[in-house]
Amino acid sequence: YRAGGGSFASVGDLLSVPGLGQEQVRALADRVTTTSGARVDGRINVNTASEQVLAAVPGIGPALAAQIAAVRTERETGFETLGDLLAPDALDADAFRQAARYVGTRSSVFLVRAMGAVPESPAVTAVEALVERTDGGTRVLRWERVDRAPGWIAWAWPRQAADEEQGAL
Repeated sequence: YRAGGGSFASVGDLLSVPGLGQEQVRALADRVTTTSGARVDGRINVNTASEQVLAAVPGIGPALAAQIAAVRTERETGFETLGDLLAPDALDADAFRQAARYVGTRSSVFLVRAMGAVPESPAVTAVEALVERTDGGTRVLRWERVDRAPGWIAWAWPRQAADEEQGAL
């Protein structure tokens, strides 16, 4: 295919190769790459992204975003591989071809928010960190203290922590 001038911008382009059907591409999707790097950064995790984020991905739109959200909820493990998206209950070939370069099924960067308060005190401290999980461990990319407004108040968390003895807020 490449010798004839074909090229691959994403794994979805495998669907353009004569003789490769959807089942073969499903099996190959997580075993090939179109980049030279060890990792592919900047992908949207279909297992954790909101429907609104998924709807913004080329090829997906609101209806397929809702379908993906429903399927990942029904499946005990969500979408385990990129190839899982090329299934009758998820994306058709055209949608997969368009979306494959933008989505994945794993995450390596996480936003962590934490808030602490002293009992019987109005003082609250909140922090937000962006952390990356790599083969070498976890690395903090950004760490900052978050003020009340317009910061942590927008998180809409309950002000009072759970009472371990009572089991309630």
